[in-house]
Amino acid sequence: MFNFKTFFIMAVINSLAIGNGVKSAGNITYRRTRGRTIASQRITENKSNTAAQQAQRGKFKVMTQFASLMSAFIDKAFDKTKYGSQRNNFIKQNKETLPDVNPTQLLNVQKGTTPLGTFFLDSLNITSAHDASCISVYSYGSAGSWIVAPSGTQVTKSNAYSQIDVSNGEQLETAKLKLVWMTITNTEVLTGVTTFDETGQPADNDGYTNVLGVELVGASAGYFNSVKLSVSEMAASTECAALFAVVYDGKIVTSRYCIGQKSA
Repeated sequence: MFNFKTFFIMAVINSLAIGNGVKSAGNITYRRTRGRTIASQRITENKSNTAAQQAQRGKFKVMTQFASLMSAFIDKAFDKTKYGSQRNNFIKQNKETLPDVNPTQLLNVQKGTTPLGTFFLDSLNITSAHDASCISVYSYGSAGSWIVAPSGTQVTKSNAYSQIDVSNGEQLETAKLKLVWMTITNTEVLTGVTTFDETGQPADNDGYTNVLGVELVGASAGYFNSVKLSVSEMAASTECAALFAVVYDGKIVTSRYCIGQKSA
């Protein structure tokens, strides 16, 4: 038995005859979005309600809800896609692992019965139990020749390392560097953007030093060689993680790695 529901089939139109049309013709409606003409056709019958399709829609709902919880970081640490938002890009890059997010735990966060920090640490598999799926948070843009090199002990079943170095093999200007960060403990989740002065010291700090250690290697007179990230000594005895995006000269240059507490 079919479920009947009104919805739209959409297509991208590139036609001189239609041009920049934004009105309706019969059962077709045209609108302009980001320089494209979109044609939407009203359909009255929807057969897409199999068990597999319902499960897929459920996974997409979890992905979008997870992205919503990270929106403060995503909006700063991800480039927009050509026709989509930063959040669309986040979901696209993480579509292989985000379906493994525990929907029950996510619901408990939304109801306020599980702290957000605890949920993130478990999802990233930083907690001592190591019983969560590994969620690899991909965050990259125009990396070019930049290299993100993890080192030290890797947290079991996770993409987190105790140390990460970011460089492109050239001398870099501190004035062009920004660090987008999200630090996570059981009790606190903070997000911010840090810039650096000519000596390589952070010009602003909204709390990342509780978890994330940052050093500009070879910093002198407004230049440096690489960015060295590590678990802060202040967080050495606690469960913690730090997602980050290194932005240089307006371009996001990092990949999926995050900083996490070492394995026991």
